[in-house]
Order: sequence, then C-alpha cells, then structure tokens
Amino acid sequence: MKKWCLSHAWRNRVTRDLRATLMAVAARGETIGYGVLAREYGVRVAVLTHALEVLMAEDAAAGRPLLAVVCEGRLSHGMPAQGFFAAAALLGRDVADPDRFVQSERAALAASIRGSAPDPGIVKDRGS
Repeated sequence: MKKWCLSHAWRNRVTRDLRATLMAVAARGETIGYGVLAREYGVRVAVLTHALEVLMAEDAAAGRPLLAVVCEGRLSHGMPAQGFFAAAALLGRDVADPDRFVQSERAALAASIRGSAPDPGIVKDRGS
C-alpha cells in the first residue's frame, strides 16, 4: 500500500479549499460523493481521504460538527463511507448507531451554518 506524502503547504491549501467546498455543499443541504470531490480536486480518493481526516481532526479539536459528514460513499445510500465512521470513532465520537450519528452531525452542521436550532431533514443527494 502506497503512503501519500503531502507537502505542508499543499495540504493546507487543499484542506482550506476542501473546507470551503464542503461548507457550500452543507449550506445547500446536499451531500457529495467522494469520487466527485476527488475529480474536482484532481486527486486520488486516498489523497482526498487523508485531507478529509485532517478536516475531521480540526473539527473535533474545535468542538465543531464533522464537516466530512456531507460526503457519501458510492454504494452507501447517502451515508459516508466506513472510513468516516472509523475516523470519527478515533476522534472520540459515538458511532455505535451510524444512522443516528450521521443525522445528528448533519443537523448540528446545518444549525451551525444557519445559527439556529438543528433541522434533521437537511440532506439532498448531489451524487457520488
């Protein structure tokens, strides 16, 4: 298995741009596929996954909802891929009930964007 080594400057730029993209997706109440994001950034899914894990760690450290929750796996019916749940668990999130966890994170994310109470029915599918 190849390990991706990213320069610090490149990683910072990609994670900053990725954060902005995911915030826009979340603000529209949509989800986005990992493949779509990888193509948008011209990177392999493994590189994208690394960048998403960086964002997740930043969000968890800041006490924010995990922005990567708006990503969806190709065959996951609107849910993030299994790696998202593994990373979330390592960050101390309770993912015992994946559906409830995703619903809660997406509602908290929507509330943080709107600055109001959570609305669990926010997600529309943008594709994989």
